Amino acid sequence: MGSFVTPLLHNSSTCCHINTKTGASPALRKEIGAENRSYIRIQVILRLICLTIAVVVTFFGMPNLAYAQNVAPEGSDTEETINEDSGIHEFKIQASDSDGSVIEFRVDSFDGVDRGRFYTNEEATDAVVSGDTFTAVVNAVDTNIQEVTFWFVPAQDFTGFARIRFIAIDDNGDEDATVNKHKINIDNVNDAPIANQASASGT
Repeated sequence: MGSFVTPLLHNSSTCCHINTKTGASPALRKEIGAENRSYIRIQVILRLICLTIAVVVTFFGMPNLAYAQNVAPEGSDTEETINEDSGIHEFKIQASDSDGSVIEFRVDSFDGVDRGRFYTNEEATDAVVSGDTFTAVVNAVDTNIQEVTFWFVPAQDFTGFARIRFIAIDDNGDEDATVNKHKINIDNVNDAPIANQASASGT
């Protein structure tokens, strides 16, 4: 069989020289060697990674993965009371975020103008519009709370309550699943008596 194989393998038309003793060409052996070296290097790198993880866990413990997924912000339901016909009243809506910060609030809805009007400025010239978003600022006392300031003017002679509903949005774009509200109770106040001008006639 050797007399048949050797001429065939040494024929000038073959693409490479085949060593009949080893069964592989020098080029093939070189390629296999390179692949083996790459495999060994990969194994060394993987073992080094595993060793590094083991050392970190040994000295620092398992990492806390509780915040791997963003936690949505949480708004607060608040309530206060003002007097009837008391003029413009300032109030704040607030929220917090356990793994970041609240960057804005979106107004979801509010009660009708027959109860009063909500404004974005102290002069009460810019009315709040449902769907508008407002940039949050950090509370001056508690830095974990973010807020937005609004103003409210109760309708004349109205008593009862008015509500504004809002949604907090954090720095990751996640929204509070709960629509929170700020409720303003308007208490009745006795109006001052109005004197009628009396007319008299004499003879």
